[in-house]
Amino acid sequence: MIELRDVTKVFPNNGDNLIAVDHVSLSIHKGEIFGIIGHSGAGKSTLIRLINQLEEQNSGEVYVDGNLIEAKDKKEINKKRQKIGMIFQHFNLLWSRTVKENIELPLEFVKEEKSVREKRVEELIRLVGLEGREDAYPSELSGGQNNELGLQEL
Repeated sequence: MIELRDVTKVFPNNGDNLIAVDHVSLSIHKGEIFGIIGHSGAGKSTLIRLINQLEEQNSGEVYVDGNLIEAKDKKEINKKRQKIGMIFQHFNLLWSRTVKENIELPLEFVKEEKSVREKRVEELIRLVGLEGREDAYPSELSGGQNNELGLQEL
């Protein structure tokens, strides 16, 4: 579970303050998939960076699995990041790997068992409608299919 409690991020801006995230509270339960949408400059990327502590909030708290996460504890943050899948606005696919292999890569990094990897890959391929394209390479997909492949990594 990921929980934000009254999180705020302010950036100094030419003697002024730019409020990028303003008192956001939310809960994301295990297995849920969320998308953050909004206008350019609305704070979407900053919010995501706060969740995984690539950016430190000015106030509020971030919890993962009920544990308070602080940017100062790099070792703990890195362990938690392995359990959170995030797709940023500009993602990169490995062109030398198939659809299936691109999806499987993060699970390989965390040494997930092969049977679990295969099941999760199958679920995600179905989720984004790429059944039958598992062995295709990104260069063999349309632009829209590439975007879907990027989204599946959640």
